[in-house]
Amino acid sequence: MKSAQGFTLIELLITITITTTLATFGFNAYSSAQRKLALVGTRPSDCLGPFQGYQLAFTADSNIITTTPLCETVDGATTTHTINNIAFSATQSFSYRPLVGGVDLGGATTLDLEYLDTNSQTHQIIIDKSGTYEYEGIIE
Repeated sequence: MKSAQGFTLIELLITITITTTLATFGFNAYSSAQRKLALVGTRPSDCLGPFQGYQLAFTADSNIITTTPLCETVDGATTTHTINNIAFSATQSFSYRPLVGGVDLGGATTLDLEYLDTNSQTHQIIIDKSGTYEYEGIIE
């Protein structure tokens, strides 16, 4: 009796199917990780624990915005930014967390951010939980 050498067609098809399936799952996981990394950018060096996003705070009757990196263990150092020719009408803050799904508005569905320009006109920006914002224009 002759001994068979090589593989049967069904064995080759099963091997190719399993290999293709594993490669597809691996590629999708790698692509997803790359997209998440691109959303966050670089992790602040003073951030202890996994980086989770930023908290932005607007100070009433001023043109100051502070940003704080949010980390699992200890938050990073707060940075202060000054925007010329505007003044925010209320003290407000929100957290932008790109890896966990949008914006944390502290239980609210939207955040209405208002500021005054140099002509004493009030402008309004609305931010929703997904992180999208819409400029509503000048409030009469």
